[in-house]
Amino acid sequence: LADFQALYYFTDLLKTRDGLFLDAGVGFALGGRNGGMYYGATPSVKFGYKFSNVPIKLGIDWSPVIGAIADGGGYFTRGLANVGLSCVYCF
Repeated sequence: LADFQALYYFTDLLKTRDGLFLDAGVGFALGGRNGGMYYGATPSVKFGYKFSNVPIKLGIDWSPVIGAIADGGGYFTRGLANVGLSCVYCF
């Protein structure tokens, strides 16, 4: 089973003149590893820089998956380390 996340972001929570931004959101995650399946809530925080002359945002994302393993195996704790880099085109 492939990993899947659906997130909704609140943008520009911290908006400065020098292009720094802070976005936050919440969503749902579903996935599987080694024959087991997990599901849970996904809070998310994104911090980065928005360029003023091009419609691009570069950021560092933290989206931990806080949830349970479906086949009775307890909680999914490896999801706390979901960190990534993002490059977003702004329409």
